[in-house]
Amino acid sequence: MSDHSSLTPNIVIAPSSASITPTEGLLDLWLHGKSPHTQRYYRREALKFLVISGKPIESITLADVQGYATALHQSSLAVSSVARAIAAIKSLFTFAHQKTGLLKANPAGAVTLPKVKDSLAERIIPEWVVQTMIGLEPNKRNRALLKLLYVGGLRVSEVTQL
Repeated sequence: MSDHSSLTPNIVIAPSSASITPTEGLLDLWLHGKSPHTQRYYRREALKFLVISGKPIESITLADVQGYATALHQSSLAVSSVARAIAAIKSLFTFAHQKTGLLKANPAGAVTLPKVKDSLAERIIPEWVVQTMIGLEPNKRNRALLKLLYVGGLRVSEVTQL
């Protein structure tokens, strides 16, 4: 008989007596599988909203979400930041309503996101500039990284993780 224990991953499951609040548990379920960056941002936005509302998630109303959205619009945040914050809140309530059944209705469902100007075209470097950068780079490794960034359409953070 062979030992297959080396093929089984070591999985640690938190005991049921762990001191996780229902809200933290919901946030963990909602954020499961998302990138670490998305998890940090969405968790921060959701907790900020819940603290400001001063209510448990089951008691949040459309008026609460609209009031928060209005406060974000009136803040000094960029429109894209406001849209991202509202999108996080909408995602949480959609999850709590549709995926878990915790909420009988989605209080954020009627809230619309502000229109964000698509400025991608303004940030694209012309091909001749990219080719010049690659051609002027004396280090072979750096030249290969620049080519990878350009051809693969990768972010700098994605290349650094390689």
